[in-house]
Amino acid sequence: MKYLYYKVFKNPDIVFYTLAGFVAFSYLLMILIDTFNIFGIQSHLISMLEIPYFWYHYFEIPFLVPLGWFLLGLVLLVFAINAGAAYNKHDKKVFSFWLLISIGLALMLVEDTGDVRHILRFKLESFVGEGPYGFYGTLWELFYFAVIGSLMMFALLFYRNVYWHHTKTRNYLFTGYLFYFISQVSSFSSTAFQSEGAVLWYENAGNFIVNRLFVRNELSERIYQMAITEDEWLHFNFMDFVYEESLEFIGAAALLTAGVSFLVYYKQATNKTVQ
Repeated sequence: MKYLYYKVFKNPDIVFYTLAGFVAFSYLLMILIDTFNIFGIQSHLISMLEIPYFWYHYFEIPFLVPLGWFLLGLVLLVFAINAGAAYNKHDKKVFSFWLLISIGLALMLVEDTGDVRHILRFKLESFVGEGPYGFYGTLWELFYFAVIGSLMMFALLFYRNVYWHHTKTRNYLFTGYLFYFISQVSSFSSTAFQSEGAVLWYENAGNFIVNRLFVRNELSERIYQMAITEDEWLHFNFMDFVYEESLEFIGAAALLTAGVSFLVYYKQATNKTVQ
């Protein structure tokens, strides 16, 4: 354990490469099982599950729950440690930067674990009497994303002098922001301002991928028919589970690496100053 601790703080890149490698390994498992039915695993799933797709279950448990939540919570913890280290040094700018990002991450974690955005949207839509993701529901989601996004962007831009000169922290912060930005724009645009009977782009993209990756022979056709019968949102859920959660996981991995990188750098820099 001490060796691992030493290696991580000696080279924080290990954090990102390990977690990104986990995502790649998860995709490999999905292809081997759901496309090629390796070791007959998918054939066995038919007798166990109503929706016998490995990806359908794996990218929720354990990929999202608990690993995704744990990872985002770990990012929040490291960012809070950075803020605490700066507070002890009476370094107001560094403290304010990591504190603001920590608040934004806390809101993201609450959303991830509690689906607050969806719960409040549903209540609003019920109150105004419109269907899912109508005009008012979409405006609410836009407002919700804007509040969190504005807080995170304000911290990144206003306090850029805190991290800009440390290349590794800067690059991983930007990578994390980029992946989360793509994820949230995809999520919002997939359902925004929907009219009754409209086909969502997540549905179209998911249909294209699922049919080309997983429907290859008589057995896979049977599995597909079983799955689509049980879940009419199967194609949408592929994009939601596999595509979107992967982006967020890699984004969190990059932010965690940025936090660890800065912690190592900041301790070294402040120690030199004291000496």
